[in-house]
Amino acid sequence: MTDLSVIIPCYNSAGLVASRVAELEAVLGATTWSWEILLCDDGSADATPELCRRLAEESPRRRYLPSAVNRGRGRNVSDGIRQSRGRFVGFMDADRSTAAHYLVPAALALLAGADVAQAHRNYKIHLAEFPFIVHRFLAHVTYAALVRLALGIRGHDTETGFKFFRREAALRLLERTEAAGWFWDTEVIANAHVLGCRVAEVPSLFIRTKGMGSTVRLARDSWTQFWALLRYARRLKGRRLRGPCCA
Repeated sequence: MTDLSVIIPCYNSAGLVASRVAELEAVLGATTWSWEILLCDDGSADATPELCRRLAEESPRRRYLPSAVNRGRGRNVSDGIRQSRGRFVGFMDADRSTAAHYLVPAALALLAGADVAQAHRNYKIHLAEFPFIVHRFLAHVTYAALVRLALGIRGHDTETGFKFFRREAALRLLERTEAAGWFWDTEVIANAHVLGCRVAEVPSLFIRTKGMGSTVRLARDSWTQFWALLRYARRLKGRRLRGPCCA
C-alpha cells in the first residue's frame, strides 16, 4: 500500500494546479515515503481538465480523476479519498493558501497516533492586501465562534483546506458525512469529534496567491454555511460531542 495519497481538488484552477503539484512534489521528493497525487477536477469550465490530464500523463505518481459536472468540493474530495491508495490520505487546496511543507508535520502527527491532522490557519494582516485579508480573517473568526456555539467544538479551524486522515478513519467519517459542498469541512471534523477521533492541528500561515480571487462568495456562501450549520446541529441534538482525545 502507498504511504500517502494527496488529493488536489480542482475547480477552474488552470492557473494554479501546475505550481501546486511542483511545490508538493518538491516536499514529497525529500521524504522516504511512497506517495501519489490525485488531481480531482470538479467539472471545470476552463483549461483545468486538459492540464490535469497532461500532468497525470507525465508521471505514474499522478492520477487524474475527472467529473463531467460540478458536484461540490465535499463530494469531489470524498470521491478522491475513496479512490486513493494511501494508508494516509488527505487534501490540500490548489490555491496554495497553505504551503506544502506543512504536510510533513501533519503526516508525523498521523504517524504518532492522530486520526486526523489538519492545518490551523494564522492570518498576517498586510495593508497591501486590505480589505481582502481582513474580510477573510473576520469571516474565519465569526464562523469559528458560530461552530463553538452550535456544536461545542473549540480550538479547531474546521474550514481549512488542508486535512489528512488515517485511511480507516477517513472511510468511517465518510460513511456519516452528508454535505456535498463547502460545509463538508465542518461536518467531517464535527463527525470526528462524535466518533472520538484524535484530531491534531498544525499551525500554518495563510498565504494569498497574488492575483487570485476565491471560489468562495463571502455573502452567499456564509449564508449557506450558516443554515447548514443549524441543520447539522439539529441532527446532533441529544448526542454529546466528545473531545479529540477520546478513544
